[in-house]
Amino acid sequence: MLMKPGPATSTLAMPSASASAAANGSARSRGFMPAFLASCMAMLEAQSPCARSFGRITASLSTGGISSSVNAPAWPAATRLWAMLEISSLKASGLILLRIPAMATPCRVRSSSAAIMERRAKEVHMAGLNPQSLVTLWQIEQYGSFSATAKATGWSQPAISQQIKKLEAQCGSTLVQRTSHGVELTATGSMLARHGEAIADRLERAAREVEDYRHHRFAHLHLVAPPSICSTIAARTVVKLSMFTDIELSLIQMEPPEAIGLISQGKADAAAVFRYSSIPNFLHIGDDLTFQSLGYDPMRLLVRRSSDIAKRFEETGEPVPLSAAKDEHWIAGCPTCRANLVKLATRAGFKPDIRHCTDDYWATQNLVEVGMGVSLVPALDTHINLQGDLVACPIADDFAAREVGIVTRAGDHRPALGSLLEELERTSLKYLSAK
Repeated sequence: MLMKPGPATSTLAMPSASASAAANGSARSRGFMPAFLASCMAMLEAQSPCARSFGRITASLSTGGISSSVNAPAWPAATRLWAMLEISSLKASGLILLRIPAMATPCRVRSSSAAIMERRAKEVHMAGLNPQSLVTLWQIEQYGSFSATAKATGWSQPAISQQIKKLEAQCGSTLVQRTSHGVELTATGSMLARHGEAIADRLERAAREVEDYRHHRFAHLHLVAPPSICSTIAARTVVKLSMFTDIELSLIQMEPPEAIGLISQGKADAAAVFRYSSIPNFLHIGDDLTFQSLGYDPMRLLVRRSSDIAKRFEETGEPVPLSAAKDEHWIAGCPTCRANLVKLATRAGFKPDIRHCTDDYWATQNLVEVGMGVSLVPALDTHINLQGDLVACPIADDFAAREVGIVTRAGDHRPALGSLLEELERTSLKYLSAK
């Protein structure tokens, strides 16, 4: 192909074979037309680097009763440029000539370049949001009025009003609206208030840490863990650290999704969590957090000692296929544990008949003991006084396990936190396998 630019037009020459298909009115040419025209426009765009910066315009081709259109580059100018394609046959040279004369018409809308510049200016403007104003917005949401917020924070009411007015001007949106009971945030205001809450939490945490360092104190750490880890690895870690270090450690029982939320919000320092091998992606850990694996906790099939499944296991010592309990009623745990049970049962070729759900391990043991069903439990649970008339059978499935680890905030290198992680790792060696 040849491209020959002119002072007022651009000329594109193509082989006449392609042009013939574009010019005749057959059904086949109808499929060819858009591709042919798009090819022409691609050539023009390659010759017009400014097209990418100045947007696109629409050109059309009409020959032999067939019309087609395609987006073409918009050439830079003070006004919008419109292009019109004209096609003529050059039989002698075997080429088809496309002449594209530029015809300027007054622009009725802002040019793409102006819109881009305005958008970038607005982005820079928004980047200057005052963190204090975001915190104030969140406090207004908490206290319900400007006067109550002023009383609680020590700011004057006019100062708070000025902060909000400036923030609304920056955002180009109303953030607070008056009601008969005071004020409430708009949807945009509520969205920004969440960022204000996060800023306030981090500032409070920074103040506590500074105070600790000023008084030469170790930080008071909060460890979050689910029940099975609380009663084993976490409990022993708390005892060990309290006996041999000056670290103050508080243990909070909570399931993994909620525990990770506390870490992200700065309301806890470390979370012991688990994620099942059968559904590894169920637990989202953000880029602002880190996960340190401690090991693997195999799952067990909890059955009555008098059952055929338990007798077969005690005779052979071999792991039990989950399908051996396909006709049993099931006792499931938390929603995540239930999802794991369904996934493993599907792998084993059956759908579990779930009759009861509880995350209380003692309730699970009692239900199994009285013959209400069987259950899938982590091996960690079986370390806690397994009733004598129950048997926890290993399962013949490599995916019947969960990975246990610790989640912390990325970049948190406090010495006290490091000591906690080291002790958790040492203690877990007694309970978890390396797989």
